Amino acid sequence: MSLLIDISRLCDQQTLPTLADIRCRFSVTKPRTRSDIRLVLLSAAVGNRGALASWLDPERPAEEVYFTDDWRGPRRLHGLMYPQLLKGEVVRTPRKPSKKQPSTTRSTVPVTPRLDVRPTAAGGIFGLTFPRVGIRAYASPDSWRWKAATKLSGGITDYEVFAAGAASLTRAGSVLMVVASKVIARNAARAMADHLDVRPQAAALTEFLAETLGEHHPLVHCTRHGVAFHHADLPDDVLHAVEQGLRDGDLLAIASTTTLTDGVNLPVRTVIINHTVEGDPIRGNQQGLSPAKLLNAIGRAGRAGRESEGWVILTRPRPRSSRRSPPTASGSPSPPNCSAKTPCGHWPMLSCSCGTRSTACSA
Repeated sequence: MSLLIDISRLCDQQTLPTLADIRCRFSVTKPRTRSDIRLVLLSAAVGNRGALASWLDPERPAEEVYFTDDWRGPRRLHGLMYPQLLKGEVVRTPRKPSKKQPSTTRSTVPVTPRLDVRPTAAGGIFGLTFPRVGIRAYASPDSWRWKAATKLSGGITDYEVFAAGAASLTRAGSVLMVVASKVIARNAARAMADHLDVRPQAAALTEFLAETLGEHHPLVHCTRHGVAFHHADLPDDVLHAVEQGLRDGDLLAIASTTTLTDGVNLPVRTVIINHTVEGDPIRGNQQGLSPAKLLNAIGRAGRAGRESEGWVILTRPRPRSSRRSPPTASGSPSPPNCSAKTPCGHWPMLSCSCGTRSTACSA
């Protein structure tokens, strides 16, 4: 006898069951004399149920399946979020040149989060721009030179831009931002809180955290605005309270390390991956998420029974087509170059700006 178990349907705990838990349940509900029970643990829906049934019982025809279920989870939309410079609103002022930055012009540019979303695999990309959230300054009068090499100190950071975008997305439902470190989790949560009003629904949670951690703990300030951060250094009772606060709707958003995506059953409407992935060349020496951890995080997007869709948003430090060349003779930057030999690190779930779905676009 083979039992196919969808873990997401079986689990009535807050975390995924262990094999021992499952065996214990079936030892109570099934005769103890049965020794031919095999457990096959599945997650979500599979499209080859006939082949799977035939594999489990080679004597049974592949088309004969005991039970099927047409239920499917919410559809997932994929997007890219990055800081966008509002170049039309630049203010240029004189500056004293330095050895590192010889330009005599300081260009101060407003910054806003930009979200590119592809609703369907065959459709186009739709861009959503949020209100401006800060400024950046560059030592060059030319917009095509505004990049990391000419960026002056100060100005809004990437995580602050993404936190502002996340705060705006809470109007559509709960948000989980997955980040690379405990410090970024705390700082991103505080940045989100700065863009949100005080949330009365979180008053009880805030009072509990103030009694547990102290009135001046940064988590207390965040939860007053419906935001929290989550990492392994927080006490277990605090982590459980934060998780329950999001489930109950008291919290709007959480910034977390992978502690919240490994085994915790906590679906949200939007997952923002502000973390590099193994093999991504853009983020330098930052340790990347493994494919398994990435899938765990993505799997939190969309709440079955409550949402019709879930959003998976990947953050990037620059726009998809920001690799610009100096102006040509006509005065315009050179067009992006697409080559099957040049990897660009774009995510395969979104098309590159050249219109292909390949990750081998240098646009």
